[in-house]
Amino acid sequence: MDGSLTVNKVLKSSPAEALLEPYDRIVRINDEPLKGKDVKDVNKMIAGEADTDIKIKAVRGCPGL
Repeated sequence: MDGSLTVNKVLKSSPAEALLEPYDRIVRINDEPLKGKDVKDVNKMIAGEADTDIKIKAVRGCPGL
């Protein structure tokens, strides 16, 4: 992975609905950079454990998108 994950769609009624927008780029999850991680690992990081919070750092308005 190049170090970020681009949001394609935000599901209605999801926890992300109030925070993320399409084309936002997620660059860290729980303070861990995504660079070098494969998609399976990133999906696990985003899902987290049941009834726990995760911390996401996202960038909006990236040039070139």
